[in-house]
Amino acid sequence: MDESDFEWDETKRRENLRKHGIDFREVYRLFWNATLEDYDWEHSESEERYKVLGLLGEEVIFCVYTERGQKRRIVTARKATGAERVLYLMSFLGEEIND
Repeated sequence: MDESDFEWDETKRRENLRKHGIDFREVYRLFWNATLEDYDWEHSESEERYKVLGLLGEEVIFCVYTERGQKRRIVTARKATGAERVLYLMSFLGEEIND
């Protein structure tokens, strides 16, 4: 999976970068490693959305995307909360985390 498999709204990309420090242009790298994905029941009224936890470098990232044709459209991306980070690390690394 590479950047060409993803799309986003450019205004939202700049806003997300300013607000969360995560550039949508880098999010595709989450899918190079193991991810935790779940359907986002709470926010899927007008389109199906998916929540993902994955690694971007050494940081656990939370991302929401929807599928548009053959592409994944990034809705938002941010650093994982402490609980999300623990969930991810325990799921794949089996490590006990002390935040």
